[in-house]
Amino acid sequence: MKFRLPSDPLDYKPDWENMSKGQRARYIWDYYKIPILILVVILYFIGYAGYRYAVRTYPVLYVDAVNLFTDDEVTSFLTDGYKEAAGLKPREVVEYQSGLLLTADMSSPYYGQTSAAAQVKVLASITAHQLDIVLMDREAFDIFAQEGSLHDLEALMASEGLTGQQKELLTKLSPRFAANTAGEEHMFAIELSGTKLDQTSATGEPLYLGILVNTPRMDTVLSWVDYLYQ
Repeated sequence: MKFRLPSDPLDYKPDWENMSKGQRARYIWDYYKIPILILVVILYFIGYAGYRYAVRTYPVLYVDAVNLFTDDEVTSFLTDGYKEAAGLKPREVVEYQSGLLLTADMSSPYYGQTSAAAQVKVLASITAHQLDIVLMDREAFDIFAQEGSLHDLEALMASEGLTGQQKELLTKLSPRFAANTAGEEHMFAIELSGTKLDQTSATGEPLYLGILVNTPRMDTVLSWVDYLYQ
């Protein structure tokens, strides 16, 4: 069957009973394609928003490993292990990344674009308050210290903003405090000896933990440090 639209579409009334399925679909598309497209777009954005909400996580702590790599077991210990130990909610996570390469040694194969990219990333994270703890080798330690990015742990330990339990933790760890070797010396880091990260240095040299000076999550930072050194 063929159908012909009248000169005035408003006067046209389709004969649904005598129209094939294809003709019905064509009629609906010809007359209602704009509303259909609008509806499809709306449903897409609703679905996308629902998906984003369903998979969204809420970082309670940001940790970067610089100039060192951690295997799956150690990474799980630093993230999922703490989540379980601290009793975090299902969507609360420790945001962790390893493998950033930072060097000031011009003879290093990583000097140049690789190191510059890592510096930009780290700086952006610090500026956005999305870096609380850095795990690092001695070279990265000195770079962070020279930039003034790390807490002086002795000054932090004397801070009135800490609880008695937090001060006890830092006092217990104070024999492991380490000073930077470049610029004015301060106790800017804690040696990672005796932790699960003790064996992750490819060179066998000591590794360190530093607390970012602008962290807004000091309670969680010290809770994670306590977990690491248990």
